[in-house]
Amino acid sequence: MNILITGGAGFIGSHLVDGLISQGHKVTIFDNFSTGNLSKVKVSYIKGDVSLKQDINKLSKYSFDAVYHLAGLLDVKASILDPNFYTQTNVIGTTNMLEFCRKNKIKKFIYASSCASEKPLSSPYALTKYLPEYYCNMYRDLYNIDTLNVRFYNVYGEGMNTSGYRLVLSIFLEKYHKGLPLPIVGDGEQTRDFIYVGDIISGLIKALRPNNTSINTINLGTGNTISINEIIKMFSSNTVTLPERDEPKHIEPADISQAKNLLGWRPEMKLVDWVKNQIK
Repeated sequence: MNILITGGAGFIGSHLVDGLISQGHKVTIFDNFSTGNLSKVKVSYIKGDVSLKQDINKLSKYSFDAVYHLAGLLDVKASILDPNFYTQTNVIGTTNMLEFCRKNKIKKFIYASSCASEKPLSSPYALTKYLPEYYCNMYRDLYNIDTLNVRFYNVYGEGMNTSGYRLVLSIFLEKYHKGLPLPIVGDGEQTRDFIYVGDIISGLIKALRPNNTSINTINLGTGNTISINEIIKMFSSNTVTLPERDEPKHIEPADISQAKNLLGWRPEMKLVDWVKNQIK
């Protein structure tokens, strides 16, 4: 298949590129390169922003069989400071790409949503990831585009961001390798569902198959949560305590039953095994 990936130069996108190429697909990346890079071979790059129609027009001369829409902004605190920017990028950007599919008769669209969509009114970020799910559902019903909303939980793995918005595991790895204390916010009892990027990619690739069911949304997580204190034990006893932050204490684990039913998917990597390999 000839596949377009928006945000394909980023952390998850670059892993998806590798996975699709290994399956024999042809890949084109559409990205503004605000956080990604042009390190991949055997792919075509088109620089552009999903929120700008003039940039999306660059894609019209190409023919695609499917679109993975991974481009978007990811930072709860930043979204509170500038909600309009998040609306333009995450909501308008998604509707722009759906319109591109409609006008160019592309019948497969996979949208990278977020576990934050479970509580859409918790932040502008959460709402701007949740609303596009409804647009995808509408385009599926009205225009016969095979859309699927894929909610990612806390994704870790090789190539995680080392600047800007960062997952706690990225921070822990950096501190550990530099011999610095690992920061614990508050009491460290915050819990999250951490999912390996390789498991995310296997789910995304399986999502290419036609969806002839009524399932619109699936979750990609492990189905279990782990506390920061439990993760700390995997690394070191060298820690420093930071003040509490205004953030959710606990996130419910992913209900992955729909992903299992629709895709025959299940996660394989265990966080403790990955950490052991990284700190050897």
